[in-house]
Order: sequence, then C-alpha cells, then structure tokens
Amino acid sequence: MEDPDPFESGTLPGSQVNLLRELADALGGDRGDDAGCAKLALTSPSLEYEIFCQHWRAAEVSRMRRRASQASSQRGLLWLRQLQGSCRDAAEELNQLLAGLTELEQQHQEVGKKSATLRRLCEAGLSRQDQLGSFADGISQRLEVLGSAAEIARVLNRGDELLAAPAELASLLDRLEESAAYTESRYDFSEAKSCLNQFDHLRTRACIMLRANLQRGLERAESQVQELLWELSEESSVDTQIFYTAFQVAAPSFRPLMAILRQRMGSHVQYAATLEELEAFMASLRIRLVGDVVAAHLTSLLEDPHVAAQSQLAKVVRQTGSYMLDTASRELRCFEAFFEVRHPQDALKGLLEHLGGLFYETTKVAVLEAQSSSAVLEMVEVIRTDLLEPYQQQVATLEPALTAVLRLLCDAQQRLGVLARKELALGLEGGSSVVDPRDLDYPAALFQAVGSGLRPGRLPALDRSLSVLATTYHVLEASAFEALAREAVSCCVASLQRVARHLAQRSLQSHWASHLLRLLDAQLFLIRHLLVLREQIAAFEYDTIAAGGGSSSSSSRSSGASGPFLSATSQISSSQLRRSQAMRNSFIESELESSCEAVVIELAALLCRPLALHRAKAPSGQGWREAAEAFLEAVRSGVPIVAAHFRAYLSDASGGSPNVLFQPLRERLLAAWAALLSENRLEGQSEVMGESEFGDLLDRLFEDTLSSSLAQIVET
Repeated sequence: MEDPDPFESGTLPGSQVNLLRELADALGGDRGDDAGCAKLALTSPSLEYEIFCQHWRAAEVSRMRRRASQASSQRGLLWLRQLQGSCRDAAEELNQLLAGLTELEQQHQEVGKKSATLRRLCEAGLSRQDQLGSFADGISQRLEVLGSAAEIARVLNRGDELLAAPAELASLLDRLEESAAYTESRYDFSEAKSCLNQFDHLRTRACIMLRANLQRGLERAESQVQELLWELSEESSVDTQIFYTAFQVAAPSFRPLMAILRQRMGSHVQYAATLEELEAFMASLRIRLVGDVVAAHLTSLLEDPHVAAQSQLAKVVRQTGSYMLDTASRELRCFEAFFEVRHPQDALKGLLEHLGGLFYETTKVAVLEAQSSSAVLEMVEVIRTDLLEPYQQQVATLEPALTAVLRLLCDAQQRLGVLARKELALGLEGGSSVVDPRDLDYPAALFQAVGSGLRPGRLPALDRSLSVLATTYHVLEASAFEALAREAVSCCVASLQRVARHLAQRSLQSHWASHLLRLLDAQLFLIRHLLVLREQIAAFEYDTIAAGGGSSSSSSRSSGASGPFLSATSQISSSQLRRSQAMRNSFIESELESSCEAVVIELAALLCRPLALHRAKAPSGQGWREAAEAFLEAVRSGVPIVAAHFRAYLSDASGGSPNVLFQPLRERLLAAWAALLSENRLEGQSEVMGESEFGDLLDRLFEDTLSSSLAQIVET
C-alpha cells in the first residue's frame, strides 16, 4: 500500500498545508519532511512552531544547497559559454586561414603557370643558343681546317726534329687526315678543292721525309758493313753477324716511323705505297749486300773436292740448305727489326725467294745429274729430316725459302723415281732375256731349301724389284710411288711369265711324266711367285686418312710430305689413291686367278686324256673298261706327283694352299668319272668303282702324299 500524504490526512488547516507545500516547493524540499512535521503537529500541537522552524531550516539548507548547485551549474555554463566563444573564435580563425590558403593556392597556380611559361621561354632561348653555338663551332672548325694547312706545314718544316718525336708526327698526320676527310665531306666549300690539294701536298711531303730518312739510315748502315768488309778483306773468313749488326743498331730509330705508315695504310693509298717502296728498297739493299756472298759460299761448298763424290751429295745438300735457311732466318729478323710482318708482303717474299733461288739453282744440277739411287735416297731423307722438319713452326714466315727446298725435294724424288725405274728395267729385263740355269732348277731347289730348313728361294729379279719398292716406299710421294709400283708389278708379272715359259720349254731327262712335270713346274712357279708378289705389294699401302679419308692397316704410311709441306706431286685425292692401289692389287689377283684356273684345266685335261681318247675312238661306248683302267692308272700315278709339287711350291704354316688348289682339280676329275659312268650306264654296278669311291681314292692319294716325309717326296 502507498503511504498517505501527510498534508491530506492531518488535522492542519488547509491554508497551512498549502503554505507548507508552497514553501517546500519554493525551497526544493521534500514533502516527507512536511509529513513528519505534520505528524508531529498532530501529536504535539505545541510544537508546530518548532516544527515549522525545523522545516524552514531544512528548507533553507536545501535552498542553499540548490543555490550552490545552481552556482556550480552557472559556473559550468559560463565555462561552456567561454568554450563556445573560443570555438567560435577558432572557427573564425580557421575560416580566415582557409581563405588565406585558398588565396595562396591561387597564387601558387599563377606562379606555376608563370614558371612554365618562363621555362618554355628559357628552353627556346637555350635551343637557340645551342644552335648559335653549333653554328659558331662549325664556323670555327671550318676556319681551323682552312688554317690547319699552314700550321701543319710549319710543323713539317722542323724536319729531323719532328722525326725524332714519332708521337708528335703521328698526331700531326692524324690531324692532317681528319682535316682532309672533313674537307672532302664538305664539297660545297668554295675553297674545298684548293684545301684538298694543299693536304695532298703536305701528305706527300711527310711521306718523302719518312722515305728519305729511312733510305739515308739504310745506306749509312750498308756503308758501315762495306767498310768492315773492306777492312777484313784479307781474312779467310768473315763473321756472318757483321752483315746485320749495323742494321740492328739503327732499327730502333726507324721502326716507330714505319709503324706510323703501317697504321695509316688504310686511310690513304700514299702511305701504303710509301711503305711498300721502303720495304722494296730494304729488300733490294739486302740482296745487293748478301746475295753475292751467299751465292759464292754455296758455290764453294759444291766445288769442294772433298764433297764432289756421289756419296757426299747428302752432306752437300745439308750444308747448303742449312746455310740458306739460316741466312733466310737472319734476313727475316733483320727485316722485322724495321717493318712489321704482314701478309702479303711482296718485298720480304722477294728477298726470301731470291735466297731460295740461289740455293735451288746451285744444287739442282748436282741432284739431276746424280747416278746413285742410294745417294739420292739419302739426300731425300736429309732434306726432310734436316731441312724441313726443324722449320715446321716457321712455315708462315719462311715459306718462300722453304718452297725452294720443296722444289729440290721434288726434283730429288723425281730423280729417285727415274733411277728406280732404271734399276727395275735392268733387273727384270736382264733376267728375262738371259735366264740363269740355276734359276730354272725347279723343283730341286725348293726341296733342298725346305729340307735344310732355310727360306725357299725366289727369283732374284723379283727380290731386286721388291727391294727397289721397299727402298722408295718411304721416300717417294704417293702419286709417284703408285706409278712406280704399277710399273714394277707389270714388269714383274711379265718377267715371271717369261721365266715360266722357259720352264715349260726346258728339256728334261726321259720320264713317263715329262709333260706333266714341265706343266707343274711352269705353272706352280708362276703361282708361287705371284703369291709372293701379292703379299709383298699389299704391304705398300698408304694412309688414306692423311690423303682425304678412309682407313688403312697399321703397316701403311701417310701419303703426305713431311709435316705441313705438301708439294704438287703429293696432292692426290683419297679416291684416286684407293683406285690406284686397287688397280695394282686387282691386276695381280687377276693374273693369279687366271694362272690357277689354267693349271687346273691343263692338269685335268692331262689326267683325263685316256677318257678323251676313248670318246674320240669309240663314240658308241665300246672299250670303256680299257679307258677306265687307263684313266685310273693316270690318276694313281699323276695325283701323287701333283700333290708333291703342290706341297713343294705352295705349302705354308697352315697347309691350306695345296688343298685350295686341289679342290677344283678334284671336282673336274670327279665330273669326268661321273660322265663316264653315266654315258655307259654303269651306276650301281658292283664291279665298277662308284663316284664316291673314286672321290675317296683321290683324297687318299692326295693326303698320303702330303703326309709323306720330304725325303720320300724327293726320292719320288
């Protein structure tokens, strides 16, 4: 329940209650206090005044508190009002600042526009200034070019003083060429032609000054050498260094000047012409100074009585060639002391060619007149090992001098080929025209050689031919040796065939198989020596890799010349080399095949002669038994002789050669026996030897002879 209002339930008059309420409201008091006061008043009316006073005091305290609160509120409100004023002032200041910034931004934009305009004006001014500067530089350069001729002429007038400063001379020539190039590019100048003429004249002056300076220096050095030679004229020998010392001393003063010309050869043709003229002058001066001395020394070496014999030709060539190459090396170093070596360099080439020509012309006659193949062979080896190989690293610089050595090598090889052909012709043709009876003592010589354990003898002419090829194989070039080998093979085969004909026509003691023996000795002699020739010739192969490709056996050699030196005769392609080798090998193979085929055919015809006679006499087939017995008798008596000769002529370590040649003979004899049986319808008859039995008979006869001792074969 709610508490009753004390002002309504009391006994106080209504006017008092209203007064209290108004007072409470005015003082901001609490009605509860009034209610308490009212209760007290009801209980103690006498105390109304006291209650009223307490209530008034309470109301007064409340009023004071409210006034203090209002004062505090007034102070806070005042602070807020002050803060509001400050904020209003700050806002006004900010507005003023914003207005100032806006104005400043506008001014900044105006300044930027003015700066951009000013920049454009400055750039235009600078561009104009650059144009004017370039124009002024062009005018200045033109004036400098037009005036450089006089300044260059003044510097050139210094003469020897300028030549003593190569760097200044090089700078002066660079300026001259730059001015000339600029003038040539500005053909529109009214004075361009006259300026170019002045520059050409100045260039000519500079070249003449350089040429005269070097020529005077070279002539002074030459005169010094001549004076020394005159002083030493009574001496028996003169040191070679005398010809070079004066030039080597003078070279450091002139080489920088020649380098200036060398560096400017591409800028103007006059520099190149001057340098080449000076090089030619140097070469002619050196030839004049040492040419006669070299020629006299080479001639004295050849005319020395101690080396005049054929056996001393190699020594002479070694001495003369070494002297010439040493002189060429000295001349090259002397030339390099003045000039830079370049390619091509006609003056240096002419100098070295002159020295090489002196050597070649001096020794050529001795080489071409040589009559001993051993002397020429030794000479070729000396040229390769002592003259060419030591200078392999200097081919590029000493090529003209080495070319003369190569020419002499080619002449020596050609002379060796001529002498080798003479020896081949003498050995083969002499041995074939008059045959030594000892060379025809076959097969006794073979049995004796085999029986004694010695190597079976061969035709001496064949051994001499193979010896000539073996000697020239490592000396001649590929093309020359191949021609010699083909010629030797052809001559050897022809000589063997002639000797074989002598064996076939020789007279023997009365023997029932004389014709068979002559046939076997002639044909097997030819086959035996063709086998030897094929084996020996096969060893003379060239390395086709060096000639352009392919491969060869380990016994082959290169077809090129010594080191990097290739003469004209050695330029044979690998295909030509292989074709040439195949031709000589195939020629021997064809002769060997034809000889083997001929001996098989003739032996078969000889052994089958009884059957051939039977067919000729009795075509109807009568008398076949006599023919068969005669054929078997010929086989039984002839096959051992054939086998013995096969073994004597064709036996080797494997024992396969006799069997290889016997197999086609066996097939022909079997075919003849089979034809006899077929013609007379004797197949399968027990009293007649069958084809297989006949083959066994042939094998047994052949194998028994091969397995017999040599003594038994000789007795047979």
